[in-house]
Amino acid sequence: GVNLREARLENAKLVGSKLGNADLSWSRAREADLSRASMGWARAYGADLRGSRLAGSILVAAQLEGASLRGADLRGASLDAADLNQTDMTDVRVDRATARDVLANGVTHLPAALRSASDGER
Repeated sequence: GVNLREARLENAKLVGSKLGNADLSWSRAREADLSRASMGWARAYGADLRGSRLAGSILVAAQLEGASLRGADLRGASLDAADLNQTDMTDVRVDRATARDVLANGVTHLPAALRSASDGER
């Protein structure tokens, strides 16, 4: 996958991007538009995704540990098997998102919709 580690992607328009297995660790993508992006198996440890648009994105098995998703739009996204440990999910929109078998220990403000859609915290 593409290496975007520590990249500055604030306000980037990456609608429908193919970022599967990409390394976005420690990147800054505040307010970026990643709607319908394919990001399965991407690594985004500690990434700043505050206010980003990830609606309809595929985040299957994505490594989002320690990332900030505060205020992000994840409506209709697939988060199955994602690592959400230690993420900030304050004010995240998750209508119609799927989140089966996620890792969600220490999540700040895990939305109730994700708790009910997942196997719970492990």
